[in-house]
Amino acid sequence: WRPDALLLVESELWPSLIAETHAAAVPIALVNGRLSDRAVARWTSFAPARRSLAWLLSCLDPILAQTPQMEQQLRQDIGIPADQIVRDWRLLIGDHLRKNEALISE
Repeated sequence: WRPDALLLVESELWPSLIAETHAAAVPIALVNGRLSDRAVARWTSFAPARRSLAWLLSCLDPILAQTPQMEQQLRQDIGIPADQIVRDWRLLIGDHLRKNEALISE
């Protein structure tokens, strides 16, 4: 299995898949990203779990948050940098895909 990119939709986070894909230097994006309030509470209540989630999400660039509230939770509760979260789809097409122009031109 040798993908050019991995696109995750909503909140399907598969840790092994993300880790292996990231290790292979394959770009990973999360579209319509969301976590329920319950999931955020569980992930953030225990420091090692919060660090694990933060690492998993750090492998995703960009993250397109479902709502402004979810963007805020990702930044404040989990620690995802604001420049990794995209609220405007036009930025995905522009800035973030330009990082991988070689993939686009093939």
